Amino acid sequence: MSGTLRLCLLLLVGSVAAFTLARAAPGDPAMLALLEANQAVDPAALAALRASFGTDQSLSAQYLTWLGAALTGDFGLSFRTGQPIAAEVLARLPVSLALGAAGLAMAALLALAVAPRAAARPGGIADRTVDALAVTGQAVPAFWIGALLLWVVAAGLGVLPALTGPLPARMALPVTLIALAAFGPMAATLRATLRSVAHSTFHAAALARGAAPGVAGLKRVGRRHALAALVPVLGSEAALTAGSAAVLETLFGLPGLGAFAAEAARARDWPAVQGALLAALLVCALAQGGAEAMRRVLDPRPGPFVA
Repeated sequence: MSGTLRLCLLLLVGSVAAFTLARAAPGDPAMLALLEANQAVDPAALAALRASFGTDQSLSAQYLTWLGAALTGDFGLSFRTGQPIAAEVLARLPVSLALGAAGLAMAALLALAVAPRAAARPGGIADRTVDALAVTGQAVPAFWIGALLLWVVAAGLGVLPALTGPLPARMALPVTLIALAAFGPMAATLRATLRSVAHSTFHAAALARGAAPGVAGLKRVGRRHALAALVPVLGSEAALTAGSAAVLETLFGLPGLGAFAAEAARARDWPAVQGALLAALLVCALAQGGAEAMRRVLDPRPGPFVA
């Protein structure tokens, strides 16, 4: 199956999931809209508002109408504001992309720096650090660590304007949290790859030709293998980052796509939730496809598509 077909099937399944999840929470958007507007909730007003929202149709008709419009880039109008959702998504997407990209880049740079030392010296400080952060980053929820950092760094020490001030300053802690969560899997993968390189015949041949032993030589000889192993992990971590970024954006008050989806879900603004989820899914799918393409450039041998 080609990558393009896989991408299309992934987006189709994702669109069904987004449509279903938007309606998973109880509540009638039309009734909530009337209550928020302090208007009388009578059957005629409810019927008129449901007709304007399109929620009086069957679920299959609603899905097909929404999907057809989404394929043209039209995510519909918000139930809350009446404004185009596509414009709101495009306005908030750069914040989420910057947050995730900065966190993953920081994690990758740290992993590239630490993993060769962990591979060359089993049981050393770097090796134990990789194990500890790999377990901690995956086991402890990001929102718990984020709340703790807010209390210690922002409220207790007053070091960072975590909830006020310029946007880059407010993003410092969330970026750090994303980097810590992604560092463990990246470093562990690189460590395993470099250890296999250290026991390979071509590494022994490089040492015989005068390559530097230890960390320096291992980094030079195993550079291409390390990058080929790191790229698929980056694609997988991009999908996980999309979920944690939504929580962190809400926690730190960042105007990103995740916070927009959370606000829309609370108001039962189904089109806004669907548009935000579909946009996030598209970004994750493109990241996965890009990672697979880069892996094939670094390592042309056949390999699994990371989805």
